[in-house]
Amino acid sequence: MGKIGRFWAKIKFLVKKLLKNLVVIKIMPTFALAIEKQTPISC
Repeated sequence: MGKIGRFWAKIKFLVKKLLKNLVVIKIMPTFALAIEKQTPISC
């Protein structure tokens, strides 16, 4: 039981980490676009 419990704890931790990363990946492009729109592109 102890081994399985630790295994599940590891999976839950990884899933939380993955979800956090997915949220960041979804937010970052829109954030970058907002910055690009605000700052004039200097060639």
